Amino acid sequence: MKHFNSKILLFGEHTVLYGSDALLMPFQRYWGKFDFVSPKQENKGELASHRILVSFSEFVAKSNLSYLFNTSQIALELSKGLYFNSNIPIGYGIGSSGALVAAFYSKFKIGKEERNIEEVRRVLAELESYFHGCSSGFDPLVSYLDKPLHKSKTGVKPINIDLSYFHSFLVDTATTRSTLSLVSVFKTKSQDPDFGTIAIPAFVESTNQCVKAILKNDTEVFFSHLKELSALQFRYLQEFIPTNYFPLWEKGLDTDDFYLKLCGAGGGGYLLGFAKKSSELPETGNLILL
Repeated sequence: MKHFNSKILLFGEHTVLYGSDALLMPFQRYWGKFDFVSPKQENKGELASHRILVSFSEFVAKSNLSYLFNTSQIALELSKGLYFNSNIPIGYGIGSSGALVAAFYSKFKIGKEERNIEEVRRVLAELESYFHGCSSGFDPLVSYLDKPLHKSKTGVKPINIDLSYFHSFLVDTATTRSTLSLVSVFKTKSQDPDFGTIAIPAFVESTNQCVKAILKNDTEVFFSHLKELSALQFRYLQEFIPTNYFPLWEKGLDTDDFYLKLCGAGGGGYLLGFAKKSSELPETGNLILL
């Protein structure tokens, strides 16, 4: 069956819900696909995934989107033990639920005629709300289209990006977290007058400038605004950063060799970083080059 890749939210974490641009790309290191539970041996992981898929399908059947899907086919394949076979780490912010939603939409939607990209995003957002309570729909959209996406005020569109200019990398914190709880924490913080009127507009502006620069391959402007964003996140969102990575985060800001930022909702999973030169990548054993 078709594979659906995980994703990386390069820019727009949290702020996309407050009007900022967002930049996302498929991450081919991890992926998922539909499969059937092994009949000859009881695999707890397969059975757990099957139960999640059953519950998710019940949610879809009761939603106002049920008319979009072949419910009889869903029931038939679930009765055969359908599950989502995935190596995407859960709780890492790289789209484990997004890949499942994309696979579900691709396999069970009625009709071959494709909707426009904004309609697809809205459907995927409502589907993914089962897992996160609130979703922009961009994670599953990246997995579904398997292309980098740029979201701006004028809409969302597939793009081509070249990260070779920016020496991007991930740092594995070896800590899982809950996207839903982190989104809730950010919403609570946004109700604070200072955070809502000072921090969020600054996040949005820095994010938009980073996206604009990366699309133009403008490294000088990019790293200038990335430093701003990294400093803002370290100042206002420390509860979203694992404490044992405070020193590495601060080292980047102090040396200007590299800068770290949240990757997705934060709280663990991966941190995303960019270095000015390949020789200035941080010296840590849990680094993944993009």
